[in-house]
Amino acid sequence: MQKVSAFVAAMVAGVFLMGSSSAGAVQNIKWGKLEVHPFLSVEERYDDNIFLSAADETGSAITQTSPGLSLNLPVIPNRLKLKGMYKYDN
Repeated sequence: MQKVSAFVAAMVAGVFLMGSSSAGAVQNIKWGKLEVHPFLSVEERYDDNIFLSAADETGSAITQTSPGLSLNLPVIPNRLKLKGMYKYDN
């Protein structure tokens, strides 16, 4: 449990440290007209019966880490937007 809490704290601190100096500003990586926006989502939840057992219920905290990438390409008159994410449960 302490390893999970330390990991979540480190991930949250990392996300805040990666932010730009301007509050609320989001910086994309630009490659020509293509905009690349990496993102990270961390979710913590508790399940009181992780094995779905009627007799021997076991609870545990579950951390779900989801890194992803969003690609934006302005195409006249519209915008092509692709978004992908990988979810990892620990």
